[in-house]
Amino acid sequence: MGGSQGESEDNKFWFPCYEAPNDKMTSEILVTVPKGWKAVSNGRLVGVTEGRTFHWRQEVPHSNYLIALAAADFDVRTEKWDGVPLTYYVPKGMGKRIPLAFRETKHMMGFYSRVTGQKYPYPKYAQVVVERFTFGGMENTSMTTLIDVALHDERARPNYEPEGLLSHELAHQWFGDYVTMKAWPHIWLNEGFADYFEELWFEDRYGKDEFQIRMMVNEAEPYFNEDANSYRRPIVTSKFLLPEDMFDAHTYQKGACVLHMLRYVLGDALWWKAIRHYVKQHARQNVETTDFRVAIEESTGKALDWFFNEWVYKAGHPEFEVSWTYDDDAKLVAVNVKQKQEVKDLTPLFRTPVEIYVANGEKTRTEKVE
Repeated sequence: MGGSQGESEDNKFWFPCYEAPNDKMTSEILVTVPKGWKAVSNGRLVGVTEGRTFHWRQEVPHSNYLIALAAADFDVRTEKWDGVPLTYYVPKGMGKRIPLAFRETKHMMGFYSRVTGQKYPYPKYAQVVVERFTFGGMENTSMTTLIDVALHDERARPNYEPEGLLSHELAHQWFGDYVTMKAWPHIWLNEGFADYFEELWFEDRYGKDEFQIRMMVNEAEPYFNEDANSYRRPIVTSKFLLPEDMFDAHTYQKGACVLHMLRYVLGDALWWKAIRHYVKQHARQNVETTDFRVAIEESTGKALDWFFNEWVYKAGHPEFEVSWTYDDDAKLVAVNVKQKQEVKDLTPLFRTPVEIYVANGEKTRTEKVE
């Protein structure tokens, strides 16, 4: 079994290439493998010569780090979603585990196509399980590579589910592959989006409670832990030594939390309108964070400089101290909110809408304030 891993800048080790992500091109691979093996790469299969030479062509332009190849004596299964072949390549002898591991793929394809306004944009979607893969998954265009623990059995199911990994990597086909960050300081446009859309799929499939638990446990807690115990930085920054330094909880988890807050600020209707406009406006292009902000403004009429300046280009988060008093004569509740975080360097005072829930034992009401 053999395979490649391109992100962040490693494809140069197997072919000469322009390494930065800010350029998109078509790609083509011809590979000859041992007899009985199969080779899979990006795009569509043009043909197979003498059962050993596989010719793959990626006709939708993509960034260099997304070019990939895997070859082995695979078990292969194929089904279709809305005319798109869904192909599963797994190590020989593991084919019986395909239905359990990948049973939600069709639902995921439908969800992302619907909410982004863009049907899955490639001629096939392959999910390739490989051995000795050191990442969870890699969103190579139309050909995701996955760690082998994704192939579990029924005994593991109560304690393990691959849907988080699978939905994250599939979300990348839109956010990362179809619309790609222009440079590594903006990697949250790939990874923060994939993390959040992973949770959005769970919300659609299993409901709001499941979504909120996952947002707290999978997204908020890892970010708070990294911020408290390791370091604090803005989501978008050019202060890093290697691109790999940006693959952290600020990019993934805080990115997802900030997107969730943005959805709260806009409301669901405007949020989804903005997402559809962003995807349509920047289809097959490279983007910076400013492009996302402008797309929101164009589609919603909302000026959100303040939001991006505080939550994306500055660091940290508000720490609230809240107290309240009740004036029985005036029948008024006074709420006092103080931000306790130390305002220095890149940590500002934050502006955020919050909901205040008021109850007197008989009636309740919720007020949204800034």
